[in-house]
Amino acid sequence: MPKPIVAGRSLTAALVCAWCCHGTVAQAESARQAKLFPVAPKADRTLRVLRAADRDKDDRVDLTELKRFMEREVSRQVQKRMPKLDRNGDGRVTASEVPAMSRSRFARFDRDGDGAFTAQELSQVMRSQALARCEGILAALDVDRDGALTHNDVATERTRVARNAER
Repeated sequence: MPKPIVAGRSLTAALVCAWCCHGTVAQAESARQAKLFPVAPKADRTLRVLRAADRDKDDRVDLTELKRFMEREVSRQVQKRMPKLDRNGDGRVTASEVPAMSRSRFARFDRDGDGAFTAQELSQVMRSQALARCEGILAALDVDRDGALTHNDVATERTRVARNAER
């Protein structure tokens, strides 16, 4: 089961973690760790990500827009990562091309079990993981609980641990 997202991580960090190929989401595991990441380091970058996800330009990113954004980001990341993973350029990544990748992680991407994975297989896995986490991302980052991410939500980003400590 994936770890829950921390409300105070930047929107960018949360989205990146959601579709990262590790399949886990960043989490502050203690109050000490939460203090290390209490506020997004680049609010302007977070707002740019929010604007990019806001396709209808209503200054709100709802679940549908978030999912569409995640799909675009997964496609972009697969295009970026595949040439690095596929060292011989044959369109298939074998275990010998990624010796540092664990067997279980490799098997997760090799959907058809043929001993290699393609950009399509990698995309399918990353897309399904990212979309499965969208509701959690929205719930964790939606500070005012209105069902959408807004400027106010990301401008006041703090970790859930830090917010609970204040109560």
